[in-house]
Amino acid sequence: QTGRHAALGSLMFKQRLFFSDTLQRRITFRVTTYAMRCIDKAGGIDNYLVKTKDEELFYDRALQLKKVIKEKRATESSN
Repeated sequence: QTGRHAALGSLMFKQRLFFSDTLQRRITFRVTTYAMRCIDKAGGIDNYLVKTKDEELFYDRALQLKKVIKEKRATESSN
């Protein structure tokens, strides 16, 4: 499908750019409007990834970023 929005079943995905405070860089994800609300409620993409169960994260890249964010937070807190 072409265009800015991709549909998967009844879900609408939008490409969104988020800023990771922990990694100090921008991250691009395809997310639903529900996920965008959850990210806002969690206080940002970092908190959302860390708090969300692995089974609920659809992308391997999200799981990898979650691991990196947890490791970086652990090293920052030990310093």
